[in-house]
Amino acid sequence: MTLSDASAVMGAAVPLDPALLTRRDRAELLRYMTMMRTAEERALSLYKQGKIPGSFYDGRGQEAISVGAAFALSPRYRLCILHRDLGAHFVRAVTPDRYLANYMGRADGVTGGKDGNLRFGDRARGCVGMVSMLPDMALVANGMAPAMKMRGEPRVALTFFGDGSTANGQWHEAMNFAGVRRLPVVFVLENNRFAYSTPNELEFAADPVERAEGYGLPGVEVDATTSRPCSRPCTRRSSGRARAAARPWSSARRCACTATAPTTTWATCPPSCSPSGRRATRSRATRRASPTTSASPPRRSSGSRARSAPTSPSAPSGRSPRRCPTRRSPTRVTDGFAAEFGPERVLDTPLAENAIVGAATGAAIEGMRPVCEMQFADFIACGFDQLVNVAAKLHYRQGQSVPLVVRLPSGGGFSGGPFHSQNPEAWFLQAPGLKVVAPATAADAKGLLASAIRDPNPVCFLEHKGLYRHVRDEVPEGEYTVPLGAARVAREGGELTVIAYGSAAPLALTAAEQLEADIEVLDLRSLCPLDRDAILASARKTGKVLTAADVPIPFSPPLEQEILPQLDDMKEACRELLAY
Repeated sequence: MTLSDASAVMGAAVPLDPALLTRRDRAELLRYMTMMRTAEERALSLYKQGKIPGSFYDGRGQEAISVGAAFALSPRYRLCILHRDLGAHFVRAVTPDRYLANYMGRADGVTGGKDGNLRFGDRARGCVGMVSMLPDMALVANGMAPAMKMRGEPRVALTFFGDGSTANGQWHEAMNFAGVRRLPVVFVLENNRFAYSTPNELEFAADPVERAEGYGLPGVEVDATTSRPCSRPCTRRSSGRARAAARPWSSARRCACTATAPTTTWATCPPSCSPSGRRATRSRATRRASPTTSASPPRRSSGSRARSAPTSPSAPSGRSPRRCPTRRSPTRVTDGFAAEFGPERVLDTPLAENAIVGAATGAAIEGMRPVCEMQFADFIACGFDQLVNVAAKLHYRQGQSVPLVVRLPSGGGFSGGPFHSQNPEAWFLQAPGLKVVAPATAADAKGLLASAIRDPNPVCFLEHKGLYRHVRDEVPEGEYTVPLGAARVAREGGELTVIAYGSAAPLALTAAEQLEADIEVLDLRSLCPLDRDAILASARKTGKVLTAADVPIPFSPPLEQEILPQLDDMKEACRELLAY
């Protein structure tokens, strides 16, 4: 049976029989699992000999999960593979010699020595490399899925994560985002019962399978000690459900795959695989679903019935749908976008910054060019991990372009206080892989934004809120770009150079004009890359340099005005330097 045939069966809600696995399929599954165990044993030996630097992680007892899930899906389906899922890489044609070379930090490893362990990927093989912050890739999968959905492609994204990840807030953001947006994602929880070193009872209070229901994702358990339920019958059924109903799937251990709505896949390793399990096997009551059941999701051991999946993202189970009058950002810059371009292109997302940036990263990996907006620049702190550790490093680690733009309404002047008035550009100037842009005029904002969208790298696009209301500018009609990394001489002069960007640039220009002095104003426009040539040329020309930028902002209006650079402050500083 071909994958398309299997998809058709799953779309029709016909249970898949393990007999769909041919004799050759079973031999291949065993070969990949044996290859994984052998390669990891060899790597462990090299690690003990000191030939592998850093740390070492293996997937002992989890071979069937990674091999079975990857074996069921062709390379056109995206996999976000974690550090214990070597088998999935082998299924996707990574060879043992390249795996071992990567662990050893050699030039012939997958990343060429830029990263170690299993933190590698290959887009041509449909694999996206992990980062060490383990829940992060679930958010990336959430971005690849809507890109597939928008293009009408019958594909899904599959992401692995461990039981330790479920205690992290990003895991919640990922599950909630996928449930709300009805995304074609398969989530595979590999529950080894001890995460890195913490047993389940100290990791979470509620059973992970039952927790899935709270996100509108019925959970199904599969036996992680065999690859059969982890392979075609489970993963293909999961992916078919996710595509057919445009809903995420989730599954776990020892339960037949009988839920009729898409779910998330939870896979639990046997207790004997964990350190604590080797000493004592913990009993756990689990209700098995009948192989012939197809009317409703299985009941849980607690006796509560799994709720059916929501039928609409706007009407969660048990709630009445409410109409939202309009999609509007606090700055109203994007007003009317949803009406003009439609809700499939203008996404009204949950208030979860990591989920937003992670989804944008996944969409960029899939060839889209997303533009995401923080309500206030301050809130990017909540999405820092996805922006700095995932998006910014993908090109360095994998050669993967991530063309996304994060719009950041920044700056004070409106009594927003210390959480709505910050200028966070300095946070990102030292982050390799990011570009930072701060326009001072409307014309530059249009041209720089066009360039930022076309750029293959993640770009932080700072828009000072004071410029929205206090600066008027002629904007050229039609399409044009302003190159990133090119400063603008806003005013020629020969006695003093004022270097500024954002809201400080028009302030410096006004001060120079009112002083009627020979002052040159250099508007940086881009902070990274920085136009060093323009800075040095202007400094050599005038011999005197004054820089201007904003600072942390208090709430009280008098204090805020005292702290913010004012026109008189700028003029006084210019007079002092001119007289020097």
